[in-house]
Amino acid sequence: MAAYRQYVAFALEPTANIIAVPHPRIPGELMPYFDQEGRPYKEGLEGASTAVRLVSESPDALNAAGDVVRSVRQIAAARATCSEATLPPEAFERLWSAQNAFLVATRKELGLVAIPHGTVDS
Repeated sequence: MAAYRQYVAFALEPTANIIAVPHPRIPGELMPYFDQEGRPYKEGLEGASTAVRLVSESPDALNAAGDVVRSVRQIAAARATCSEATLPPEAFERLWSAQNAFLVATRKELGLVAIPHGTVDS
């Protein structure tokens, strides 16, 4: 969670240098690329994503983690072509939905009590 939030925070910085190119495997989707300053955020996100894949046994948690990664990448790709003020709100709605699904699936996998609906921050 921290890695994706740091990635998004960097991508929303007005000085962030991001380019977006067509995704190599997903038609119609863009893949963001950061400059040297953004590289630690990309590496942090990828490292966290790999850690989740390494330890999680739940297909729901794995799928939800993948949705979070795709969502933050799409926010960064959109930011490559527009300002923070003009980013489509749907991109953040997808991210919040993916985050909530990840939290629910992860808590379930860990045997924790479900979070009451409406109490997860965005």
